[in-house]
Amino acid sequence: MAPFIILFLYLGIVNFMTGLMSSEIKRRKYQTFWGGFGLWILLALRSWTCGNDLFDGVGYIGYIPYFLHFKSYSFKEVLASTDEYERGYNTLNWLIVNLSENPQIFLAIIAAIELSLIGYTLYRHSPNIIFSWIIFA
Repeated sequence: MAPFIILFLYLGIVNFMTGLMSSEIKRRKYQTFWGGFGLWILLALRSWTCGNDLFDGVGYIGYIPYFLHFKSYSFKEVLASTDEYERGYNTLNWLIVNLSENPQIFLAIIAAIELSLIGYTLYRHSPNIIFSWIIFA
């Protein structure tokens, strides 16, 4: 619970610091980036063994063991794969595992993709970006 309390305090500080800006566009950009950065840190640095969806210690159940098994695949094998995941997700896993086999890098890249898309949506449509980040968290 402590990481989330720290995150909420951080978002409060971002809100206070950016609230003093005179330019609405600049304030929204800073709130989007720095709010998303706080959440990205939380998601990217979490333990990769935390939770059954990430790692259960047995077989390929969970995202991390599934990600790691792509290190032995060729690109052709990835595209021909008939497992339960979508081909685009398999390709993304293959690309990341060829950059680094570190599960922490995998979590960081996936979090960056997710939060950049959410941040863009918040920047475009949210009347209160920091509050929207808090609700998302």
